[in-house]
Amino acid sequence: KRINLLGGVGDLLESFWDLCTVNFSFADDFFWWIFIFVGAFFALHMTLSSADIKGALSGLGLLLVVLFATDLVLFFIGVKYLKSFTSSISVFGGYMVGFLSLSLVISVLALGFSFIFKFGLSKLRKR
Repeated sequence: KRINLLGGVGDLLESFWDLCTVNFSFADDFFWWIFIFVGAFFALHMTLSSADIKGALSGLGLLLVVLFATDLVLFFIGVKYLKSFTSSISVFGGYMVGFLSLSLVISVLALGFSFIFKFGLSKLRKR
């Protein structure tokens, strides 16, 4: 019996994509974003210095001005264009999360293989 490896990988990626789209269905909720950021800080054991926060605030201000100006222009053009633009940005964000998550999975697998390889080499050297 032949195993369809590519079909299995395709099914895995499709399931992963479905999981990402379900998770991002809550992206319009402000508390979901707070949960994501706080969870990332805990998972990465991150603490921000005052210089980090100061640098981020200057970039955040520019980003908010650009997004506000874009939304304002699209609002005056028409609400349907604003909804279309927002939807497009959300879809793009979903794709980016999918690709970044896939790269994370590949990196974790590579790390696992390197630990297995290192463990195997250390056992061979002891003989």
